[in-house]
Amino acid sequence: MQIKIGILPFNVISPMEQQAIQAALLGQWEKAVSLNEELLKEKPNDTEALTRLAFACARLGNYTKACKTYQSILKKDPYHPIAGKN
Repeated sequence: MQIKIGILPFNVISPMEQQAIQAALLGQWEKAVSLNEELLKEKPNDTEALTRLAFACARLGNYTKACKTYQSILKKDPYHPIAGKN
């Protein structure tokens, strides 16, 4: 969802997105994976959720899933700055 104030749009994140970000900030990687996977069921092309998922998978040592997730981001956005570095 986008809201415009004046001429500057900004994204409003959902409570679940907030929870996913908070889980990552607290190092709760399993919870971060679970929350981002739930978010992706609703919005499978959400590159922000995919990026968070890939990072959380890497922190858990699941490098195969992290790499596949980064590759899927690059298919959607070949110039994605984070996925391109991983």
